[in-house]
Amino acid sequence: MSGVKAISRCFKILKDKGFIEYEYESGKSNVITIKPMQSVTGLQNKAMKSVNRTDKLNEPNRINEFNGSRGSKENYKENLKKDLFLEFKKKYPAEKFDDDAAFDAWQSLTDADKQLVLGVMEYQNNQWDNPNFDRTFIYLASNYLLKKLYLKKNVKKHYDDKLGRNKEAVERREYLKEADKHSASDDEKKEILSNWKNQ
Repeated sequence: MSGVKAISRCFKILKDKGFIEYEYESGKSNVITIKPMQSVTGLQNKAMKSVNRTDKLNEPNRINEFNGSRGSKENYKENLKKDLFLEFKKKYPAEKFDDDAAFDAWQSLTDADKQLVLGVMEYQNNQWDNPNFDRTFIYLASNYLLKKLYLKKNVKKHYDDKLGRNKEAVERREYLKEADKHSASDDEKKEILSNWKNQ
């Protein structure tokens, strides 16, 4: 929920350093206790549990300073969107990339269209990199997105074909796996051959 990869390793490091205490229980939320530390005045602060700390009325609620699980998920989604945009920027001709306008146009796309844009860029660049192609005719990135030029048949067809080939390969692997599961074992094959010879 925090959006941090391998957060359990972070917990372990903090626990090993003596900053926190917690017991792992499978399938349950962990109650993390922040261990008492010496304050700047030399007085010991009380231990604080992650789920049951109550602040005095005149104290700011420090728990609210952290993002909750919902906020973390939203941040993760936002970061993912930005990562996809940066991937698009990396693939698009740099001289035709209008950052702010392109980002606004990108935000207007559906998630499915964003994936499609990234998927077709390889084939789109193959056309643009052709020595016979005049690169002055390449659209600004924002116009490319707003005009939905990634849906043009001559570009999208190559991407669709690749998806089709990938799907066929997966289906073939699944079929062979299923066939292997139901095929006769070596002992059964020997028995069949033995019976056939005896006949």
